[in-house]
Amino acid sequence: MGFINAIHKLSTEMNEKSYISPFLQDLNTNKTKFLEVFIEVDRLELPMKPLKLSGIALIELDDEPCEQQREKYLYKPLSGNVSWQYSPVFPTGSELCKKGIAPLEKIISKIRKKVFEDLEKQKLFTENAAEKIENLLFDAKETIDSTIDKNFKTTIIFGIEHKGKRYLPGELDSFRGYFNNKIQNDFKRLNNSTNCSLCLKEVQKVTNLSKIFKFATFDKLGFLPGLSSKSQLKVFPICEQCYRNLMYARRRIQTSFTNFYVIPSSDPFVEMWIIPEVLFLNSSSKKITKAVVIKNFEAYLHNNACMREKRMFDALQKQDATLNFHFLFIEKQQAKEGLMQVIEDVSPSHLKKIQSLWEKNSKKFTNSGSVLLDTCFSFLRLVYINDSESKRSVNTESKFRTQKAVELIAKLLRGERINTNGLKKEFVSRFPKIMHSGNYKTVINNQFRFIEFLEDYNREGTI
Repeated sequence: MGFINAIHKLSTEMNEKSYISPFLQDLNTNKTKFLEVFIEVDRLELPMKPLKLSGIALIELDDEPCEQQREKYLYKPLSGNVSWQYSPVFPTGSELCKKGIAPLEKIISKIRKKVFEDLEKQKLFTENAAEKIENLLFDAKETIDSTIDKNFKTTIIFGIEHKGKRYLPGELDSFRGYFNNKIQNDFKRLNNSTNCSLCLKEVQKVTNLSKIFKFATFDKLGFLPGLSSKSQLKVFPICEQCYRNLMYARRRIQTSFTNFYVIPSSDPFVEMWIIPEVLFLNSSSKKITKAVVIKNFEAYLHNNACMREKRMFDALQKQDATLNFHFLFIEKQQAKEGLMQVIEDVSPSHLKKIQSLWEKNSKKFTNSGSVLLDTCFSFLRLVYINDSESKRSVNTESKFRTQKAVELIAKLLRGERINTNGLKKEFVSRFPKIMHSGNYKTVINNQFRFIEFLEDYNREGTI
């Protein structure tokens, strides 16, 4: 579980505005516009009584993750069939892209059930407020329908207006308190105190790892020992502060250290998390802490456009021995997360060794091929997953090949030997199909190159 400790360390010197800040997530801005709807109320003290809708407008948000936006909107995604949201922010997905007024009417009914009924129940609004807001939205449905852009997904953000001043959810203590109360539901108070698995502090109020990482599922035996739903809080209990730390660190990984291009895919799609860890400091300056080293590395990746230009691994192999890396391959499908591979303690020198072998291979097989390590992994993935077809539909076979490609890259990163005889047999079994394609010479030549690179790696690159 070294990667969990490495993730936890990413929260060192966390400087968040409030208790709930680490839990706030960035809104998905991809092909999405945002409909702001303000509800005029009689007072800001609880419970608030809705009077009318005072403003409906479509806006766009910056693509870049922004702390200010997170604090204003209080967004945290929910999965499953729930009857509440962390704040009055409701992503509709592509439901409002459909023609006609009927999809909007369905959304309005959902908003009442999934947003405002619980806000009313928790006394943020007066009795019958959910029904009142639903009626106000139905009255304004023509305006809303003409305001939204049906070429984009829509997320609806509800704000409050009082005496001419407008407030977004994060600008009111009532909504921040509501968010915090929902977070507190993640904890359970034990009869007897136990030690937090990370900080070792003795506590009675704990949560479990699956609240942070959905792949840490306790209903599937094998992730951790001694598993059952009754014992999950005893297996890896986490205290309140460490829960905040891990949530902050997870968001930081997804913002700064997540790679989508090594295994490009969709439904399910595969993310690769890169978790940097500082092994030691090579500076005597008291100002240079491990947190500063990570921050400088994070800034280097951002300023050097490594992710955007698809050369993340090239940047990793250029680091010095003070840094170590852990890699997680996460398969995502809707709200589900599956842990495909965990690779711990990969040094920059090992990445450099793989890169030098790839450079040797590139010079042998091509005159102008890229020698970047990122290109190496992309090449291996393409050759293994594709045969005679330039594009493959997502089916059982392609999913299996994707899993095998991830396994192959994981072995390279770990420094493990790879069974090239098995790969040769597999490639030969594909020949009949390949020979019916127009590019069979290129495909077979790439397969030979693929095998030769791995055999060079087995001789020189394994640990």
